Amino acid sequence: MKPVSIQALEVFVVAMPLVGVFSSGGKSKNVTKGVVVRMTASDGSYGISSVDPSTRAVFPDRAEDIAATITQKIKPLVLEKCFRNQYMPQ
Repeated sequence: MKPVSIQALEVFVVAMPLVGVFSSGGKSKNVTKGVVVRMTASDGSYGISSVDPSTRAVFPDRAEDIAATITQKIKPLVLEKCFRNQYMPQ
């Protein structure tokens, strides 16, 4: 089996509309922010996942902060690296 490397890691901050207005702690909002991550491998396969910060999130746990951490800290560690699934036969 040929080794697979991570070719791309994309990070998106998205605003997801809520069905109605949500109020908590004296604050109201009609959208919630989240982070979507898409990782693409050298064989064309990809995975998508998301992170949904707490509605009361403050630095460093806001969507923008999480996206920045993934982009600045994690992305450089995984790009072009080869990984193998330890549970798949060789």
